[in-house]
Amino acid sequence: MYFSKTKNYYNIITFSKTQTKNLGFYLCQTIIQNSLNKEKKRCIIIIEGIIGSGKTIFTKGIAKKLGIKTEVKSPTFLLLKTHQNKKQKLHHLDLYRLLDDKYDGEKQMKCFAIEIEELLENTDEGDIVVIEANQNIISFFNYWDFRIQIKVLNSKKRDILIEKNIDTL
Repeated sequence: MYFSKTKNYYNIITFSKTQTKNLGFYLCQTIIQNSLNKEKKRCIIIIEGIIGSGKTIFTKGIAKKLGIKTEVKSPTFLLLKTHQNKKQKLHHLDLYRLLDDKYDGEKQMKCFAIEIEELLENTDEGDIVVIEANQNIISFFNYWDFRIQIKVLNSKKRDILIEKNIDTL
């Protein structure tokens, strides 16, 4: 794993699925937990990347750190799956396909945005919301704590950019 850091960016190269999952675990262990300790109600993470880039693998690392026992799968057709440990919930959304033009995705996203806002308003203290998305969906979210971009370099290697939103943290 290769790692570099600036004020609000972390850039990491992972060389396997295990390293990508471990990065999700590490992010949850250090950065997310610290942000929740600063009187934040919840933590919102947006993960961007093409299909198969490792968005769900990364989320599995977060779930592992939280001690979630249920299997974390991409909720592609459900759109939302909530996992829970003894203290908090992990709300896992997969909105990757929502802005697909052949399904009038923008109209779908506008309708679903209302439900997402309701979910965010009703999260419990300490909850983590992970949103798997494509670049087109980001414009629908004005509020997030971490934005993670995963670029596929080859079959195993990923370039992962983690951005902290300094306005919310």
